[in-house]
Amino acid sequence: VITGTISVGGLNSFISTNLIGSDENWLGGRMEVTDGSGSGQTRTVTAFDPATGTVTLNAPLNAAVNATSRFLIITPNNAKYVTVRTGFQVSVPNLLGSSPNDPVPTEPLAFAGGDEVGWMNDGFDGGSQITYRYGDIYSRFRQSNYELDSAFFATQSYRTAAPGITHVPFPITGGPGGVNAGIGGTNTPGGTVGVGVGGPPSTGNIGVGAGNGGATGGLIVGTRESGVFPQTPHIGGAGFASRTNSGIGFVNTGAVVGPVFMRAGVRLGSLGNQHEFSVDELMLRYHNEKYGDLQGGRFHWFPSPLSNSELGALVSFTTSDGLLYQAPFKTDKLQLAWFNRLNTTAGPAVSGFAGRLTAPMRTGRVGVSLLSTSQGTAGFSGDVGIPIVPNKLELYGEVGRDTSHQGFYGVGFYLPGVLQRYHADLSLEYAYRGFYGSAVNMALHLPIGHHVTTLLTLSKPGAHSMEPGFGLQASF
Repeated sequence: VITGTISVGGLNSFISTNLIGSDENWLGGRMEVTDGSGSGQTRTVTAFDPATGTVTLNAPLNAAVNATSRFLIITPNNAKYVTVRTGFQVSVPNLLGSSPNDPVPTEPLAFAGGDEVGWMNDGFDGGSQITYRYGDIYSRFRQSNYELDSAFFATQSYRTAAPGITHVPFPITGGPGGVNAGIGGTNTPGGTVGVGVGGPPSTGNIGVGAGNGGATGGLIVGTRESGVFPQTPHIGGAGFASRTNSGIGFVNTGAVVGPVFMRAGVRLGSLGNQHEFSVDELMLRYHNEKYGDLQGGRFHWFPSPLSNSELGALVSFTTSDGLLYQAPFKTDKLQLAWFNRLNTTAGPAVSGFAGRLTAPMRTGRVGVSLLSTSQGTAGFSGDVGIPIVPNKLELYGEVGRDTSHQGFYGVGFYLPGVLQRYHADLSLEYAYRGFYGSAVNMALHLPIGHHVTTLLTLSKPGAHSMEPGFGLQASF
């Protein structure tokens, strides 16, 4: 297909400089006048001269084309094309010879496809394009496997100790709070959707509102044409079997309303032989190209390149209550967070602050993280990801001192070539944290079709023998 403007018009033929030197044979193609004089007329190309850009038509036009006209030529003659305007999306069935579907309104770019993380806006330059363990695409992968990984982590011996957050010699402090949310309720500051963090139920001492309704307004779920994009609820389950077992069922759903993404989810079952029933996620994320992203409520956060255990990372928790701000930088990535509760799935009610900055370094990427808690403690770490063989083998690691004054480090190997060729995510990590010791973990995430993901692991905690594990997650 090619489009262009008319240089010399006529009824039986025309000349366009856009066609001069074209190596495509447009003979037999369908020509449509799309704009200007003669708009809406269709003819078949019977002759084409690439030297002069002359097109001859099978029949005279009813109205001559001129310099105001725009045209389109497409081959084969019966091929379907669609015009995609700003704010619309189009899909093509994955079958040879299929025609594109009609365009439909779509979510903003930051939440394309209904995704919570803005991976479409990732700033790809030398570092983030080659390094796979950083950026929003990596966060998107961690998010999609969250329940399965949670089932795996719950079988680890340190799970209930919340590594890096609490330690026996330090007093445990922290007030009440939690996540209080309402739709069209009395959240502060109100709006058609509000989430309050901390404080007494339903009010919250910090609120995030989306929409223009009042404190008593309701959420109106509309159609694609109204700019509201509700998601189909996902219902699924995840299980993991090793020396202890985990099994949970979960339900989550979300919606995109203009520049706001929202999601809620619950899970029920057993994690590491402990009963589990919790609000898994209850959050809003507001996106602004100029000022950045603000996320509030209960959400998942993945600020470390390590993913096979919780020992080798400063921020070892992945679910928190609080607020998270991400600056609108393209290649560097700055995140600042306040947490009403650092870890909602294990350990005590400890609040705190965190900050993280990552930046390109040649073909790799480096990061720095800081974490302080209401226990009066602070921790820090540095991390790096380096492609040893670009797109084939990546080395990454993190080292620092946690908020319990314990030194820690972790190092891992990742095989992005296996991911690209077989869709299998394979990594091997060694992690150590003082007081807890060391662990070696190999993890292989392997999708089966569109709804099922398997997890195969080999773990060696300290001096213990190797422990195999198998997990399965299904979502519909």
